Amino acid sequence: MSGVELAGLVLAVLPLVISALEDYNDGLDPVKAFVKWENYLPQYIRKLRNQHVHYEQTLRLLLAPITTEYELAEMIAEPHGDLWRDPTMAEKLRYKLDESYDAYHHTIKDIEKIMTTIAEKLDLERATSITRNDLEAMLLAHGQPKVAQKFEFRKRVKFSMNKKKVKRLLEELDECNKELERFTEKSERLEPYRKSSKPSIAQKLQKIQTLRGAYPVPLNGLRLSRKAETVTLEEILKDGTKIRLSKKDRYTLAVTVASSILQLHASPWVSDNWSKRDIMFYHTISAHRSIDIETPYVSQKLMPLPGSVKPIGFSSKNTTLLALGITLLELYFGKPCEQQMPENLYMGPDKSLALLCTAHHWYESEQEDLSAAFQGAIAHCLRCFADPSGSLQDPDFLQAAMEQIVLPLQDELYQFLGTR
Repeated sequence: MSGVELAGLVLAVLPLVISALEDYNDGLDPVKAFVKWENYLPQYIRKLRNQHVHYEQTLRLLLAPITTEYELAEMIAEPHGDLWRDPTMAEKLRYKLDESYDAYHHTIKDIEKIMTTIAEKLDLERATSITRNDLEAMLLAHGQPKVAQKFEFRKRVKFSMNKKKVKRLLEELDECNKELERFTEKSERLEPYRKSSKPSIAQKLQKIQTLRGAYPVPLNGLRLSRKAETVTLEEILKDGTKIRLSKKDRYTLAVTVASSILQLHASPWVSDNWSKRDIMFYHTISAHRSIDIETPYVSQKLMPLPGSVKPIGFSSKNTTLLALGITLLELYFGKPCEQQMPENLYMGPDKSLALLCTAHHWYESEQEDLSAAFQGAIAHCLRCFADPSGSLQDPDFLQAAMEQIVLPLQDELYQFLGTR
């Protein structure tokens, strides 16, 4: 079964199992009920009903972006209907969840196993014509619920499972439901950034970067009609009196820079050793602000390679994360990293280690003053730079960076603006 069809089967069978347990509970002798269940069975049935509601709500959120209003209403009303078996719907869900699809499918299978385990202990009729799935056989044997998702049974239902196992299965079901909810929420929030994590895109960008400089173009004949007035983030941070960044500006820039750098990291437009001097803004004629703070640009010099032309290889991008961590520190405190460097610090031929030491010391000494999102994002950047096994070319590593850096900063910006 596809992930969509399996999800529909589980949605369809939950009301049947709940109705069967309610029928079993109604027929229990009070004394036997107390001896066997200690009055816990009604609580378990209520919890299972709540899990059904939770599961249905998560599916609504998951399916809403890939269905019309009519299709969604039909799928919820007929969870074992044709739309759940539509291959197009399955393909839409796979595309939406992307790298999370396999994990989602495993979780749905776990829920199916839980429901099958419970159903095996219910002496419900099964349709003999269906053998591929026990839950499906149960559904076909009992038809549609009569009213309000209540099924009717021709004989009193029996249930042979102890309360300890029922409790454990309900706890597992609750955890699975929470996992599905997390997949759905993360998928929605990562939608704008998902394209950047596809291996096929990374491979194309790798080819572009490898070819960069292979066909040099003489630049001395190029003329610009006029030079636009620009200012770099480095200049803004060095002299905060001329252009003062508000807290809103710094939060907005942090989200914009972080998301842009992670999306462009595989392209030739972002150098491994980029810094605040590569983030540029155009001056505006607005009376409210002198620069267009909401539309920063990445400046990258594309110069012909001297001597024989050699393609530039695809090197580790972890220095990109070090630069991002430093920039986030600079944006939060509104001052350049250089002000934190000891005067006698040896920079060496590669400044990365000196910058890491400075950034780490700055972070450690000021982390109590950082917001939760900035603290987590900066820590992730510094930690990943020191991880030789990690690379932004790995889709999982890139997705983790999105989740640990961009999404928390974005949420904190929304909270600051009062828009969420």
